[in-house]
Formats: sequence, C-alpha cells, structure tokens
Amino acid sequence: MAPLMAPVVALLMLAGVQAGDIVDRSGFLSKADAADALYDYYKFITPNVAPTAQGKNPVVSTAASTKEFESPKIADSEEKHGISLSAIGVGLLSLAAMLGIRLRRGLQPATASSIGLGPEMPLNTTSALGGNATEMKSQSRVGWSQLSSQNSSASTLCYAGSVIEKPVVDAKPAAVRDLTGNIPDCPATIWNADNIDIAAEKAKAVAQGPLPQCPAERVAPSPGLGVEYFRENSEQIIADLKTHGCLWFRGFDLMKDEAGFRQWYEAVGLDPCLDPIHTSGLRSFASQSDAIYEEVNKQSLSQHYIGLHQESTHKKTATYGAFVCFKPATEKGGEFMICDAAKMARDLDPEVAQRIYDRKIRISVSNLDMNFLEATGPLKEPLMEGARVLVDQLVAPKFDMDLEMKYGADGKPMRMQAIEQVASPFNRHPETGELLWFCNIHNHARYLRDNRPCTVPEVGMTEVFFGDLSPISTEDLDHINAVSEANIQRIPMQPGDVLLCDNYRVLHGRDIFWGDRYHAVSWFGGLVKDRPEGYDDSNDNSKPGDFLNKIVNKFVVSSI
Repeated sequence: MAPLMAPVVALLMLAGVQAGDIVDRSGFLSKADAADALYDYYKFITPNVAPTAQGKNPVVSTAASTKEFESPKIADSEEKHGISLSAIGVGLLSLAAMLGIRLRRGLQPATASSIGLGPEMPLNTTSALGGNATEMKSQSRVGWSQLSSQNSSASTLCYAGSVIEKPVVDAKPAAVRDLTGNIPDCPATIWNADNIDIAAEKAKAVAQGPLPQCPAERVAPSPGLGVEYFRENSEQIIADLKTHGCLWFRGFDLMKDEAGFRQWYEAVGLDPCLDPIHTSGLRSFASQSDAIYEEVNKQSLSQHYIGLHQESTHKKTATYGAFVCFKPATEKGGEFMICDAAKMARDLDPEVAQRIYDRKIRISVSNLDMNFLEATGPLKEPLMEGARVLVDQLVAPKFDMDLEMKYGADGKPMRMQAIEQVASPFNRHPETGELLWFCNIHNHARYLRDNRPCTVPEVGMTEVFFGDLSPISTEDLDHINAVSEANIQRIPMQPGDVLLCDNYRVLHGRDIFWGDRYHAVSWFGGLVKDRPEGYDDSNDNSKPGDFLNKIVNKFVVSSI
C-alpha cells in the first residue's frame, strides 16, 4: 500500500472536487444548496434493520413528498481547533464530504381516548388521518376522555374524573442547562428478530383484535396550558404512548418555540439523546443547547418525497422521537407522515414477507462513481483498491454504521457503494414483543424512488438488495409500496403541534412542499425516571466522534 499512497491521496482529493462538480452538473443542487441539503437527505439513508447471521408496472406514488432534517453548520464564533490537516487528511476529508453527500441523500417510535376536535380544526382532518379517526369506547381507567372525529365537539381533558384547567404557559426557568456537549449517545438497537414465522405471528396478532388508533389525538382544552399540566399528566401520556404508538398534541401554545418545546419534553420526562448518525457530521441542530435537531426543511429538498423509515441503524435506535411544527409550509404540502409498523406487519402478504425475511436485506447508502480511473491504465485496479481500503478503514467507520465498501454491487463495476451489513426487515417490539415491520425499503429502494418525486442527484441514490446482494423483484417492491401507501397517515401539523412517536412502533416520512417550512425533532433514549442509579449526565455520556461532527461541519459542509 505504501507505494500507492500518493496516487490514492490525489484520487481522494479529486473525489472531493468531483463531489462538488457532480452536484453542480446535476442541475439539482448548487454547491450552496448542497451544503444546506447535505444532512437533510442523509438522515433518511440509515436503514433500521436487524443484524443477522446470515410484471412490472411503474410505481406511481399517490403521496406528495416529505423531508426532515437539515445540514449542520457550526457558528462562526466556534472555537478554532488547532489542527494541521495533512495531505491524506485533506483527501480523506474530501472523500468524507463526498460520501456524506451520498449518504445523506439516501436519507430517513388498551385504547386510550383523545379530545374532540375544536371548531378551528381543518375540515379535512379525518381524511388526513386516512379515515381511521373513528370513535372508540371510552375506558374506565383514568385517561383522556375520547378519540376525536371530524364532527365531534370540543371537549376538555379529564383525569380522575376532574377537569384540568391550568394557568397560562409557564415562564421559562431562569436557569436552563445548556446541553451542548452533554447529550447522551443514542442507545443500541434492541433486536429480537430470530425464528420469525410470519404467518403464525400474523395469526396471533389478528386474534388479539384490531390495533388502537395511531395516532391518538390530544387537543388542548385551553391553549395556555403549560408545563405543570404536562408534568402532572406525564405518566398517563407515557401509558397512552405505549398503547397507541403515537400521540398528536394539538393546540398548545407552549410548544410554539424551541424553549417551550424543551420545557414540554422535560415535563413529560423524556430523556434526550443524540441522533443515531450524529457522528457523520451531517446533522444540523435547530438548538443544540436544547437537544433539538432541525428536520428537512431546505428548499433544495422541498420537492423530494421522503419515504417511510424509523430513525435507526442496525447499531443504534432512538427509543422515542418528538416531531414539532414551528411553521408549516407557507404555500402548500409538507405534511408529516406516519405509519404503524405493527399494522404493516399484519397487512403484508405472508408469502412476500416471509421471503424477504428469510433472504434478509442489505441497503446501499451511497455511491461513488470512479469512472475517471478508466483512463489510468495499469494503475486503475490498484487505485480502485487503494481508495476502497482507505475509505473502508479510515472514513466509513466514522459514520458508525458498519459500512462495507464494495464495487459493482448494482452491476456497475466502477461504482463504489457503501453497504450496510446483512439484516432482518422485521423485529419484535422491545417491550410488547409485537411483530413490527422494521425496515426502510419504502424510502431506500431505487425502483420506488425512480417512480416518485425525487430531486436527488445520482450520487445520493440508495438501493436495497437481498442479503446476498441479488435484486429484490419489482413485484415484491410494488407490494411493499402499496401496503405502505395504504397505511400512511398524513398529519397537517400546525404551529405548536407535536407528534410523540415510539420509534420502534412507528415509521415516519414527509411529503413534498412549496414555500418555507420549519419543523424540528428531538430524539430520546428513554425516560429520565429510568436512568440507572448513579447516572452521570456529564460530557462522558456524549456520543463518541463528536469531533468529526464539528470538523466536517466547519471545514467541509460550511465551505461547499
């Protein structure tokens, strides 16, 4: 390898130039837009799949598109790091930028009741929930009063039989801890995916009766209800979340800005964590001091449909996610989408599901076309191998996704792809044991992307293979797409609305939009009350690799 170092370094630096050139030539993104969009798309590349031992009509999406997070930028005033990048370092950083662009563009948790819809609710709310906002029997236990329907009258939330009316939104405490550098790591993915008999699991689930409404709506009886309201009812909120998988909080003034959103999640008792792909350096904070990430709001990806996915890799998965709307799309579109993963597991054809489970899957999260090496003659093969080894050993591990760099997986011999390990598309819920569709095929399959709104250049296209890297049939992909689309709930969120999701139980995505849009999200590793005895919430809990996050942000993303 030593004799190849110089040409490989040159190759890597050229790759960095190629990244910017390809993006510009694509006609989709300028360099400035690429910097803005870098993380927006990358987050949805991460496939949430479990590690294991081992007639084709075009798809026409009936949904508009979706988007969720944005490229991070470190403030100009951030302290400079005293480092001198070597030639190799510069080359690797350049290729990291290239890989990052591609990774990111592939990118994406007993019935309770909810409050009735108020008079100001949009007329299409019921259809926005897929027609599933049906009345459910009220429960004798302490809980929310009733599930909403379009024609129900406004009600108040009742706990223990008494109406709760709270004062106007609480003022923000004088001293709020700055979470910068103190956000704990995203927890490891909990897998229970062995020996799954799809037909038997489906029959068992169906025998248990229909699933509870997902999402269950929680409408504020008074907009001014604040922190104490959520603190007093936190146990019920968590219980309802476990029942429904997703709660939609509506009409509260508290969550209309970052500070209030943080007060809300702290009152509920949620324990924030880093995003599963934080080490990539492609994650943008809306407010790092409050552990709030920005969703995919940039214009460069406004016309890109973000398919269904859990916020997960096969290594790390956030337990819960809370998605907040600060400003909906100013013109139209941009609806947030969710899908009950337990319902997906029930609705998939058992034969198709068993086939995909038995053969497992692998997801390619980025492409690096090396066609320019064709002209290097006898140096082509050693340069290709040198680049692959360097990326595999020095760059890919920084993304904390166990990526394998391979040439020609999609039939193009000069294309180097970053591919996840063999994994299962199904998992059982960590608490309930219920079978879940725990897979990002709807978002990552190239065939589906090619037939829906997509504004991502070739460098960002993802692909899904069987575990042996053979192609999945278009018939199977058509079926998965049809079941996914049938189960999507489009949520027309308004300022202050929050969707609290069980990240194992619920997939999410985003529709295309026009105008400006500002949504954000916080991820949670669990509940504060469940922290182990002697828990140390110092910087030592932060995810390893934050240094790369800052370096890529400052020296690569901000300069593209």
